[in-house]
Amino acid sequence: MPVFTLVSYIFIGESQGGVAVSKHSQFVLIGTLLTWVPYMLVIGFLAPKMGAYKAIAIGMGIFVMLALIFVYIVGKYNWFK
Repeated sequence: MPVFTLVSYIFIGESQGGVAVSKHSQFVLIGTLLTWVPYMLVIGFLAPKMGAYKAIAIGMGIFVMLALIFVYIVGKYNWFK
């Protein structure tokens, strides 16, 4: 059960309405696909070859880089506003 998302969306819905909840869910979904999926793929591919710690470190680096790029592009083009 996604408790934090549930509570967050209740508060967002109460304060800003359903459109804001919809926009945020779209932002999170696309952000997850563009950052978390590559992170998991990198760990799955590199862990057997390099070990867990190195694979996680590289995966986190890729995750952060992709997240920063995603947030920058979203801000630049005012997506999900």
